[in-house]
Amino acid sequence: MTKIIIQAANGLHARPLAQFVKEAASYPGEITLSKGDKVASAKSMMKLLGLGVKQGDEVTLHVDGCDATEEKLAKILEEMQ
Repeated sequence: MTKIIIQAANGLHARPLAQFVKEAASYPGEITLSKGDKVASAKSMMKLLGLGVKQGDEVTLHVDGCDATEEKLAKILEEMQ
């Protein structure tokens, strides 16, 4: 489980999320992103957009299994523009 503060000026929106979703979908395990009490599959663009994540919001990334996968996905979220 990794907590991340979203720095992107527009929060999580479709264009930068595409890379994240593509990367998450390439792994077989369950991957989720949560904000507060809302949880969404990291493999679904629509569900992630439904979280309504804005700049400065804290999200929690949870990857079942591989720590390297979690680190890679966390880096994508941290570097989003």
